[in-house]
Amino acid sequence: MQQRLVAEGFLSAADVTGSFDARTGAAVARWQAARGLDAHGVVDAVTADELLGTGSTQVPQRRIPR
Repeated sequence: MQQRLVAEGFLSAADVTGSFDARTGAAVARWQAARGLDAHGVVDAVTADELLGTGSTQVPQRRIPR
């Protein structure tokens, strides 16, 4: 997940630790906000499916009004 966030410009390569830390959570929240998802920084099933491209979940995600 961290590598994907780096590839998409939401996390610095220097911040890749292999652990879900505060910087990773903040990067996830920025990634979620950029896609109109609830920007809570938690990798729920919908975020994981969209970020990692697994497509295994059919759970609807509440969108933030623009």
